[in-house]
Amino acid sequence: MTIEKRLAAGGFSAVTGRTLTGYPVLWDVEANIGGQFTETFQRGAFTRSLADKAGREKLILVDHDGSQLLGRVGVNATMVEDARGLKVTVDLPSTALADEIRGLQEADLLGGWSLGFQVPPTGDTWTAGNKRTIVEANIIEASVIRAHAAYVETKGTTSLRSLHASAEADLRNKLYLHYLGGAH
Repeated sequence: MTIEKRLAAGGFSAVTGRTLTGYPVLWDVEANIGGQFTETFQRGAFTRSLADKAGREKLILVDHDGSQLLGRVGVNATMVEDARGLKVTVDLPSTALADEIRGLQEADLLGGWSLGFQVPPTGDTWTAGNKRTIVEANIIEASVIRAHAAYVETKGTTSLRSLHASAEADLRNKLYLHYLGGAH
């Protein structure tokens, strides 16, 4: 299964003390994926993934980089579906990386949140006009992004990056497997 990533840009983050909160996915917001198709996440798309305690550990990273760890769900982070979307909260550890992210957020310089996910074979539907609705997805990780979104649809809505080229996707799969303890 291909690991996909989506970036939500805009005012979806807040920091209070050392707690960072944001939304890597908003429900029912249509976004253009590299001019190839439009996509929305249906409310509840992550219910099964969030309930799966025996499955893959869900991480909070910076820029989808497994060596830049901010948190682990169940340790110092939570992921929940609420009325707005997928909400991520992380109590930032006492590290230089976390201090940098906190400072960038306080200065309103972060690019947003992003989600690494996989869609199972029956997890999406397609309709005329190349419209994809994701009804189920498995969360791999959520990332705080330093840079700007590649596709900003409108301020205050989800913006998406295009799907990665297959070579980059293969490399990211190997990195995920390496850092998450999967098969090599």
